[in-house]
Amino acid sequence: MIFFEPEKRDKSLLPYDVFKALVVPRPIGWISTISKQNKVNLAPYSWFNGFCSSPRIIGFSSEGS
Repeated sequence: MIFFEPEKRDKSLLPYDVFKALVVPRPIGWISTISKQNKVNLAPYSWFNGFCSSPRIIGFSSEGS
């Protein structure tokens, strides 16, 4: 049995976070927001997934850099 700890990975072998590669192929969603000044922003986003088909619910998450 192999136990993998992402935080302790050898970054020379696995330079990117493997958790972010688990959902493949990764679909692109269009996420829109409206600022307090009523400015609209529309951006492609790939870190989302479907949660339920009835009612149709999707969720997305973001993290700071």
